[in-house]
Amino acid sequence: MSMISLTLSVNLSAAKKGTIVDIFTDKIIGISNMDYAGTVIIAQGGATIPVTETKEQILKLISETANNVTTTKGT
Repeated sequence: MSMISLTLSVNLSAAKKGTIVDIFTDKIIGISNMDYAGTVIIAQGGATIPVTETKEQILKLISETANNVTTTKGT
């Protein structure tokens, strides 16, 4: 099971904008670019997580973790 680290782009409940969140890649069912929210991760159960990374950055992180390559956030 792989995990990537992403940055929240909005305040969510007790988590402030800019907080790093770790997300299991097998829980991601979609990635969307929205005009009002930027990039949004869509997770199992319908949870949406707005993040600062671009769709391309997220796809690269997922690909690298799938290939067991050590990565850093947002590269």
